[in-house]
Amino acid sequence: MGFDCNKWALRELQAGNWNYDGQCSPFQAKVISDMIQVLQAGGTIEGLNENKQIISVEKGFDAREITEEDILTYGLGEDVTVG
Repeated sequence: MGFDCNKWALRELQAGNWNYDGQCSPFQAKVISDMIQVLQAGGTIEGLNENKQIISVEKGFDAREITEEDILTYGLGEDVTVG
């Protein structure tokens, strides 16, 4: 099992060497940057819950279902082919 969603790990998953790779919020920097820009421009953040939080859903990939599109869309870092 992996938890970083880099392309190498997703290729290992696709090859069947791993069972699962879960994303531990590697894309949060962009989300947070966008929020800061909205606030700095005087805007308000939409989607806050009653505790003024936004819950981010993390992506996960199963070896039986991962696709090439998943790797290209969500994989981080250099694309290294397993084998």
